[in-house]
Amino acid sequence: MAREWRGILELDRPEVGYIEDALEQSPAKLDFDVDRETLEVYARSESSLRRELKAARRTLAHFNLADQVVGRPRIERWNDELSEYVSLDDSEEREPLHDARVLVRVEVETVFGCRAVREELERLARPVVREENRAVETVAADSDEAAELASVLERLPEVAAVTSHVLGRYRRWRMRQKLFGNYARRAPGAPP
Repeated sequence: MAREWRGILELDRPEVGYIEDALEQSPAKLDFDVDRETLEVYARSESSLRRELKAARRTLAHFNLADQVVGRPRIERWNDELSEYVSLDDSEEREPLHDARVLVRVEVETVFGCRAVREELERLARPVVREENRAVETVAADSDEAAELASVLERLPEVAAVTSHVLGRYRRWRMRQKLFGNYARRAPGAPP
């Protein structure tokens, strides 16, 4: 479904005609609707939606229409059972993973399969902790969660194999620090 995700931007004093013209001229081919009070941007995945919302804001800024947008975007996802978009408020989002005990490695058939795996992990609210040419690594809280995650990921046609192993104390600590954003690596040649 090409319109599985929807981002809604509230508009203040909208000049609908100008906004539509500006977004149609955007180099990013946006799927959008504009009415008197909102600008709705649609995408296939949450990461694509966030990129397209940024592109829409950049385009509006380029045409001096950035002041038309008020506040942060509201992100919604299509729900087949309800046949409507459902807001992703804080109560529905998955709690962040704080204690990673199992490393899950997903090997793909080709380098182009990594994108589908990343999007599926994003949909499952799982972090990508490492990515190589033909593999993506994520984490799970325990072996049961890792087995569930593996069964979901193995259904993707791009996936060649899914393996998991329990992390030792030191690697668990390092992974926890990485998830929290601590001890970031410096770029080569960057000042300390």
